[in-house]
Amino acid sequence: MKKFLPGLALCLLAYPILANAEIHFPILNGNPPVAVQQDSFENVYAQARAAYDDENYAKAAQLFRRALKINPKSADAFYHLGSCYYELELYLEAISAYQEAIRLKPDYYDAIIYLGNAYDYDGQFPKAVEMYRKAIQLRPNEWQPYYELGVAQYSRESYTEAISSFQESIRRDPKNYRSFYYTGKALVLLRKNNEAIKAFNEAIRLQPDSIDAHLNLGNLYVQMKEWQMAILEYKQVLKYEEDNASAFLGLGNAYYNQGKFPESIDPYQNAVKVSPKWLTANLYLADAYRMSKQFAEAVKSYQAAIRLDDESDSAYFGLGMSYVGQNNASAARQQYEKLRYLNPNLAAQLMSEITKLSLSA
Repeated sequence: MKKFLPGLALCLLAYPILANAEIHFPILNGNPPVAVQQDSFENVYAQARAAYDDENYAKAAQLFRRALKINPKSADAFYHLGSCYYELELYLEAISAYQEAIRLKPDYYDAIIYLGNAYDYDGQFPKAVEMYRKAIQLRPNEWQPYYELGVAQYSRESYTEAISSFQESIRRDPKNYRSFYYTGKALVLLRKNNEAIKAFNEAIRLQPDSIDAHLNLGNLYVQMKEWQMAILEYKQVLKYEEDNASAFLGLGNAYYNQGKFPESIDPYQNAVKVSPKWLTANLYLADAYRMSKQFAEAVKSYQAAIRLDDESDSAYFGLGMSYVGQNNASAARQQYEKLRYLNPNLAAQLMSEITKLSLSA
């Protein structure tokens, strides 16, 4: 997930108007060249900002570079150029632009924060921490540097340290639902489930339509075998996003794990409909059909899973068991032959069922 990036502040600096002349720039990431009239810094900067607001980051980057040719001492233009590269996931280029903004304006708080983020995404964790600490020194009462530090620590599996950073962020902004959400995620991984539930619920109280919070809380309830609570959370996700494949899958799991196999079919079908190439959803749908003794449908779904991954031992095992359910020992043996190279243990289980079927014939 991309880290939080605030709206760009429009900072227009006066600069003399130059003679009109059309300037062309090279292609960036496959976008056509941007042609603009050579103009004042304010004009080009405003065009760059408009392109950024339209989420045309490649075009905006070209325009910010154009503005910097007119005024190479604009810290704001370097910062916004870095933000374009950041959105394009060109983190080394973002780092360079943010560094230049800070060189021109050493106490540039936003540039320091997002230089930290760019370092983090580029795998330079110590440098990221250094930037977050510097931002904290500049504005000790702000929530964001503690939040960003916590996200970086979380991504490095330093969950206890991350929780401490998120708590510092919450102290500075008790309405910051993101820090509650990440606190919940970290607590789950530390197996502190009851505390995690409280954190997720607080995130939801602050941001009722937080899909991630509802989804992660639902997943936690599944782990705890609190099936009805899980179902409620997944339905909340679908209330806000009706085509969320993960929520459909979780809902199917909540029914399936209770042994309610027929009830699990519909949500699994919806998960596959939304994400037809999701192997897990196809496998789980196939399992639900098989456990509901709808063997013909199970065969089709396992075959679809094998088309997605022809080395899926679970798919070959399930397909073989479905053929056993259809009393088709010959077809089941074909799956055994494929499975014994992929997973000898599952192959042995399948052969045991094939043998039982042959003996009962």
